[in-house]
Amino acid sequence: MDAAWKKDRYLNIFPPPGVSDADIKRTSVFGNNVISHLESNNWGDLQTELDANKAVVLNYNLMVIESTASKIFKVWANFISKRNNKLPWIRAYKYYLLIAFFVGAPILITLDGILFRFTSPKRIKAKKQYYLNLN
Repeated sequence: MDAAWKKDRYLNIFPPPGVSDADIKRTSVFGNNVISHLESNNWGDLQTELDANKAVVLNYNLMVIESTASKIFKVWANFISKRNNKLPWIRAYKYYLLIAFFVGAPILITLDGILFRFTSPKRIKAKKQYYLNLN
């Protein structure tokens, strides 16, 4: 393998970057599902088969962070776009992201776990359906 493509763990604490070898090997399962539907030109049950084979596995904590982060990003983007000198604000946003990721996200996940996860199963199911894009 070429040294440029070597997937090392950054600082030996983060997982290796990119798609795991196990996930790459597992893609043949999904390819076989898609090929059979392509050959028959029947797409009706493809999503059901992909779901049964766990083509998409949702992480609830990431869903919570993503939904909050997208709202905050819009606020920052609108704020920065209205400034004449954008560079200092972009730098401020960079530091904000670091703080939000390492301090805010764990707090957000903890609060959501305490206040909502066990008391709002319907909300969680609806959110998962939204991310799976199923009706």
